[in-house]
Amino acid sequence: MTDPKDLPHEIGHREMIAETAGPRVQILTLGRGERVPLHDHSEVSDTGICLGGRSRRALAPET
Repeated sequence: MTDPKDLPHEIGHREMIAETAGPRVQILTLGRGERVPLHDHSEVSDTGICLGGRSRRALAPET
């Protein structure tokens, strides 16, 4: 997995809850207008849960 400090974008706040050889659980807090750019994963999957406010997720077509 990519280390968060090596990502090409900034996240307002990141709190690592658990990190193992398998899953990684973290809380990402995005400020108004912040976004994670479209990206894909070849070896992992993402699950996102919005705990407050509004969230919009865009899915790119498979290549």
